[in-house]
Amino acid sequence: MLPRDWTGDDPAAAREYLEQLKEWKDERDKLVQRQANARQTLDAASARLGVLTGWRDALPPLREPLAQQRRPYEADLAEVDAIGRELDRLRGLLADRQESYAVATSRLLGDVPVEQPIVLLPVRLETHWTPDALLVRIFPDDIGINSHDPRLTPAERAAGKRYWEAIARATSGPAGTALTDQAWEELVRQTGAPRAAWVVRSTDPAQPAPPGKDSGWELAVSADLLPDRFAVVAISGQTFRARSPAVTAGGAGASTAPHFVTWGAPVPSALPYALLGETSAASWLSDFAVAEANGMAVRVPLTPGEAPVEGLLVVGVRGGTASEDLDELLSAHAFSSGAELLADGAPTNNSREVRAAHGADQQAAAAQAHLSGGTTPPSNSAGEQLATLLGVDPTVIGGWRGADVPRRDTQAALALLVGFGTDGALRDALGPDDQAWPLVGACGPGPTMLLGRQPYGVLPASAMARWAPQPGELGGALVNALHTWGHSVGPPDQIDPLDPPRPPGNGGAAPRIAGHTDDLEPLLLEQPSANVWTHDGKAYAGITALVGSVDGPTSPAAYLIAIAGADPAEIPALVPTLPPLLAQIALAAKGAAAHPAAQTAVDDALRALAANIAPAGDGLAALAALFTATLDAASHRFDAWITSTVTERLRAQRTTGAPTRVGAYGWLLDLRPATAPRSAGHVLAPSLAHAATAAVLRAGYLAEVAAGGQVDGSRQPMAVDLSSARVRGALATLTAVRAGQPLAAVLGRSFEDDLIAAGLQRYLATFRKLTRFRTGGQLEHLEQARADAVATLAQRRAELVERQAKTARNTRNAAAAAEILRQAQAAQQAAETAAAPYLTMQARIGQLDTALLPAKAAELAAIDAQRPVVGTHTRTITVPVP
Repeated sequence: MLPRDWTGDDPAAAREYLEQLKEWKDERDKLVQRQANARQTLDAASARLGVLTGWRDALPPLREPLAQQRRPYEADLAEVDAIGRELDRLRGLLADRQESYAVATSRLLGDVPVEQPIVLLPVRLETHWTPDALLVRIFPDDIGINSHDPRLTPAERAAGKRYWEAIARATSGPAGTALTDQAWEELVRQTGAPRAAWVVRSTDPAQPAPPGKDSGWELAVSADLLPDRFAVVAISGQTFRARSPAVTAGGAGASTAPHFVTWGAPVPSALPYALLGETSAASWLSDFAVAEANGMAVRVPLTPGEAPVEGLLVVGVRGGTASEDLDELLSAHAFSSGAELLADGAPTNNSREVRAAHGADQQAAAAQAHLSGGTTPPSNSAGEQLATLLGVDPTVIGGWRGADVPRRDTQAALALLVGFGTDGALRDALGPDDQAWPLVGACGPGPTMLLGRQPYGVLPASAMARWAPQPGELGGALVNALHTWGHSVGPPDQIDPLDPPRPPGNGGAAPRIAGHTDDLEPLLLEQPSANVWTHDGKAYAGITALVGSVDGPTSPAAYLIAIAGADPAEIPALVPTLPPLLAQIALAAKGAAAHPAAQTAVDDALRALAANIAPAGDGLAALAALFTATLDAASHRFDAWITSTVTERLRAQRTTGAPTRVGAYGWLLDLRPATAPRSAGHVLAPSLAHAATAAVLRAGYLAEVAAGGQVDGSRQPMAVDLSSARVRGALATLTAVRAGQPLAAVLGRSFEDDLIAAGLQRYLATFRKLTRFRTGGQLEHLEQARADAVATLAQRRAELVERQAKTARNTRNAAAAAEILRQAQAAQQAAETAAAPYLTMQARIGQLDTALLPAKAAELAAIDAQRPVVGTHTRTITVPVP
């Protein structure tokens, strides 16, 4: 309402009236605005009501057709619900199967948790078929045989003492280095390269004296880290079959549930291996029954009517953790057979083109590297990788040759560049997440270790069909793509190396440089030295075209740093100036890294790769091999990717201190009874020892054929008896020698037995005269006494000649000394004659001192008494002041 009218002349009342009037006008304006908003809202609601009314009127004609179309969808929804319920049931069954599989695997390995890493050492398998069983022999491979003896012989002690004495005499500089090298070479010649390193360590004057032994023949070779028991799993086709005989129960035709494995007997904790040991202790090597009792042989029964055995899997795990035991075994190899780490791509056997990266010089260099053992290998080096994979103390491998070579950084840098700089099926399958690329190791997750002459690769493995990523793993982005890829790979033995299965994404497209259209397709897969890559009509053939030159602007060390420091806008101008394929992919990776974090990762990879490149030609060859292998991983290397995910999991487990378990494994495929030689050509040998034996037999075969020998007739040039009877005969001979019998007598007795067995006794006397075997008769004693007397006389004559020569030398020395004495006496007499005048002058000087000096002193005193008195006068000078 309006305020009351103002009347009067009171100023205060006037101000109050005006304030009330202003408040009333403000309230009125608000009410007017609210009324306008309400009208606008009412108009909008009316318009919406009109639209809804129109929809309401139009819905009835449409409702019936929609209801008719919905009925099939309702049936489909019901079927989908049923399928979902069935899927849930199958998922439960699958989970039960997986849990049962995990429990069965744990029991097979001796109740080991399936998530715990196990180091499985290889074993060799030999089989023999009998009418009712398959006999399986198990032999440890070279890595499981410990031939290191910490005791030193007297000769080794003396050699070690001479070495340390030479080291003490050595000084700094080239001369001292030459003396040290000469002392080491001399020790290697006396004891062998690996043993020399142990002799040096054991005879160090700063260390306690090592235990000793009388003879070098006192060997103590043993098979270490064997499982508690071996389980032999028989394979029929692609499935595991029951190998135990069916035991009927409850009536004809009824049988127990199949057993998947045949267990061997418990294996002793200490199993002798040396042939020179006691015959009874090492007889398991030649006697199947003894080997079966010691768990190193298993008899697999064969039941009539069952599917044939086509393969064997032998596995076993040692109880308890074995980190320290594995450390000791590797250290023992370092000082017995020798141990080192090989460079990637190093040849391990001789061929017509290349020689093996191992020999006497390399073995001596590897042994010398053990002298500075106990060091920790650098991070991401070859030694650090191997120690992590095996779960051993890094200091055990730190002193090995090749342990300090950088390895992981180079592989990760190349993988990141290839991941960013190439397109193709794998990049499409993995998606935009590039974090997993540095995981892949094209040359394996760890280096190859060489124990003696036997190379060993270390490969992490797992059941990839049941693999599930864990939080924080970079390989989680790979799981779906790898599962899809794995289904297309199939059995590894059925893969064509020249046409491997490619990733399923993008139709299996080959890798190509990002932003280009032509594929980078190798004409010769897995051959980095001969790979030929084609792109835009240009051929990338040879090391120079693949990675660049040794020096200059096209050297990897130069252009990688230049690309890392270049701005992305400068990339197009650099493309025509850097033709090597690695440079082209590095430029593409630099241009494809859109985000700042990705750009930083690419730049860091470029700098790390440049820092780890050796400047010599061998360094470029190694870089080219690793580069082409990484491109293969981007194209078809399924094995490299699945290994990378397992390696990431294993490294994470090692950081948490996961205990190390040790076991053994081996397998045989294409197993069948031999009815005829399967091959008359090449032999696939499981070890170098087998290869050497095959080579000797082949040479004997060729020699017999050239001499007219019959292959299928009465003469059998290849029928060399390698049965255990020969081993037992050798053991008997060695036992007789160890008992003190001469080897000639043992062999002669065997020869005479063969003569008698052949009915040739009449030739015994003739052969005895030719060989002169000792019989212990009186004549032999007299002949031996005469030979001893002749030897003693010769020794006495040699001593007499030596004494006469010594007397002559002493006579000459005495005459020379007398001449020197005469010359000294003459020189003394001449000196005395020359000094006589001077002696007279000395006497006169003494007389003057006693007679003249007191008189002269008295004269000086008188003169001093006559000296006048000295007076002192003082003068004063006055200086006027202006």
